Amino acid sequence: MAEGAATKPVDLLVVNSSAVVTMDDDRRRITSGWVAIDGGFVVALGGPSDPTPPATNVLDARGGLVTPGFINTHHHIYQNLTRAYGPAL
Repeated sequence: MAEGAATKPVDLLVVNSSAVVTMDDDRRRITSGWVAIDGGFVVALGGPSDPTPPATNVLDARGGLVTPGFINTHHHIYQNLTRAYGPAL
């Protein structure tokens, strides 16, 4: 989080992921990363050496892959895969 940022807890902090894969311009992959979510928005992310913000809820994603910013992937990925499949049309 930015230096001097308010210490109000974020809504959710996802920690201990095997990797956080970003969709930023550099397509960063952060090993053992964390993601802070507040008000439904990703507000910060970092790696094991970055200080984590206080959080109301903490989700341990140990062994998992975190891909912040994907929206409704359970539907849209399926929809893209079946776009040319006749019975799904």
